[in-house]
Amino acid sequence: MATTQAILLMCYRINTLHDQGKTDIAQIAMNKAWVTERARDVCRWGREVCGGNGILHENYVMRAMADM
Repeated sequence: MATTQAILLMCYRINTLHDQGKTDIAQIAMNKAWVTERARDVCRWGREVCGGNGILHENYVMRAMADM
């Protein structure tokens, strides 16, 4: 839960700065890299929680991981 909240807040912050014209491409790229790594961690945790069911089509955990 804390990781997903951090992802949302980081995206919100970079968006706010971008709207104000205070970002450059490097900041946006670093934000994307950080958010992607954390999102992959969340998917890995979801896979661990679901166990073998995380691979099944109905749970979408592995689909989310592939999308990341």
